[in-house]
Amino acid sequence: MSMRANKDMGVITRTVAFKGDSDGYFTYECPFCKSAFKLKIAEMKDNEKAVVEIFCPYCGLTDTITHFYTKEVIEHVTQIAKNYAIDMINKNAGKIIKPLKKENVPVAAELDTVEQEFECIYCKHHIKALYHAGASKIFCA
Repeated sequence: MSMRANKDMGVITRTVAFKGDSDGYFTYECPFCKSAFKLKIAEMKDNEKAVVEIFCPYCGLTDTITHFYTKEVIEHVTQIAKNYAIDMINKNAGKIIKPLKKENVPVAAELDTVEQEFECIYCKHHIKALYHAGASKIFCA
């Protein structure tokens, strides 16, 4: 039996849902300074303005939003993709091979943490960040 990718298949997309903390925030991590912070999910899902880039509230550096995903988010999505591939292999291989086993992927949920909530005076978006003693500013993401 030979298997090859169909050029007409295109890209497979799946929606992965994550549950925010009790205040509706989701954790991101700066790819530059490695600091974690949270952004309000409702503000990130604004349908009128797609969020493409964000700024780190600590160091102020910017990059595409995908570079701010935490290691845990990437691992979670990777496992979902692996399970999808296993489903396709099991479905298409039929009785030729022993069915592969998928790993259990629990629903990803944010934990409540100790960050302080800040509101940007210009755009009114919200950030949860650690506000250390002596810190003078938090950048708007």
